[in-house]
Parts: sequence; C-alpha cells; structure tokens
Amino acid sequence: MQLNQLETGVLFRNVKPHVKSVHAYFPSTALLPDGILVMWSCMGSSLV
Repeated sequence: MQLNQLETGVLFRNVKPHVKSVHAYFPSTALLPDGILVMWSCMGSSLV
C-alpha cells in the first residue's frame, strides 16, 4: 500500500506555552469505512 501526502496541518498547538506546559504525543490516524479520517493524540502537562 502506498501512502500519498495530500496536505499537512497542526493537530494541537499550545497557545500559551509560557503559561502552561502542555504537549501532545503519540499521534494516530484511522480511515473509517465511510472515508472520514479520524486523528487523535495523548495529552500531557507538567506538574510545576
């Protein structure tokens, strides 16, 4: 199976990195039978 990159984008962006340390990791995608592309990731933050 060959994958083609159609476009790129950002799934998560920390809008206030100077206020709270939040990170997204382990991004995943799935193509549903009806053609919808679902994307998700884990979220984490520091305990400072």
